[in-house]
Amino acid sequence: MTTRRKSRRAQRNADLARGRTLHLVDVENICGTGRLTADRVRNARELVAPHPQAPGSHLWVVAASSSDAALALAGWENARRVAQHGKDGADRALLEALDEQVAARYSHVVVYSGDGIFADPLARLSAHGVGTTVVARPEQLSARLRLAARRIVLLPSLVEASATTLAA
Repeated sequence: MTTRRKSRRAQRNADLARGRTLHLVDVENICGTGRLTADRVRNARELVAPHPQAPGSHLWVVAASSSDAALALAGWENARRVAQHGKDGADRALLEALDEQVAARYSHVVVYSGDGIFADPLARLSAHGVGTTVVARPEQLSARLRLAARRIVLLPSLVEASATTLAA
């Protein structure tokens, strides 16, 4: 392939990615538990909804791993919903979405999880010029993930919320 053709393809890929954001949501992580209820899932959706980070096209991938996957994924109508059962099933499902030529297709990736398993993929994306944001609760944010992301958005702490509930 000629250099000119390669540069056209690279420019076409850059144009495609510009303004596109990939949002990866681990429902159980945002809920703070694998024991899901309709209220917890609804609250998770409300926490996540105000956090799109860039104008333009957005793809949402929402994942769960619990036996309550149908409950966890309900209500995310405009999202690609994925589930894998077993330990770290939601993480593994979201990692598969990160393997889909993300750097060529998106200018920004937002991960709604504090799990350290996302640190290396986010660091690689940042090295390719992709903006990275992590949205997580402070007590669930891994130190490695905090270092890998260009931007961190902290959700309200579950620890503080439960302490307030107990004090009331």
